[in-house]
Amino acid sequence: MGSRIAREPAPARRQYDNSRRRARTSDTRARIIEAARTLFVERGYALTSVEAVADAARVAPATVYRLFGSKREILKEIIDVSSGGDDLPIPFHERPEVVALLSEPDPVRYLRRFARIVSETSARVDPIYAVVEAAAAVDADSAGLLALMREQRFIGHGRVAHGLAERKALPKGMTVPQSHDTIYALGSPELRRVVLAQRGWTRKTYERWLFDTLSAAVLQPS
Repeated sequence: MGSRIAREPAPARRQYDNSRRRARTSDTRARIIEAARTLFVERGYALTSVEAVADAARVAPATVYRLFGSKREILKEIIDVSSGGDDLPIPFHERPEVVALLSEPDPVRYLRRFARIVSETSARVDPIYAVVEAAAAVDADSAGLLALMREQRFIGHGRVAHGLAERKALPKGMTVPQSHDTIYALGSPELRRVVLAQRGWTRKTYERWLFDTLSAAVLQPS
């Protein structure tokens, strides 16, 4: 029998590295989101087309549809990015600043942290909230998004109210639902619109006022 010719082992297949593609896609998504946010704020949601967003982001309309599917999905993504401050898939209540708030044992520092989070987050969210609010009057999808934004804020403020109750910090006779509604009202974008846009307050002035007012309203006197 003849000897077999030894074959050299086949070279290992190189695994396809798609990290560059993912990075390009992420960069493209970010450009589209930023372009859409600017146009929605400047022109309004109804008057901004997908084609206009694509042109501002320097991509083809087909790319926008491929990455987002629709203009409504772009708006939802803008809301998420504005709330969290980035596009990482981390729920708002799991963000480091929120975790630090919920783990703060001192009621005064607890409310101070809350006022800071509201002030910093609202600086990003309020412009797009106004876009959704205006669009909700003529667009059913936007009305649904507005209701969702309000519901999420109500749930978040409920956690703060329950946190005060757990710390036994509510004023005598105040129920958790009453404190919940008070926090929800005082931290509303409608009220911020009055003091910031109409009266010209700075963010720092608003933050101090929110802390002082909440302390007087939902915090047991020391």
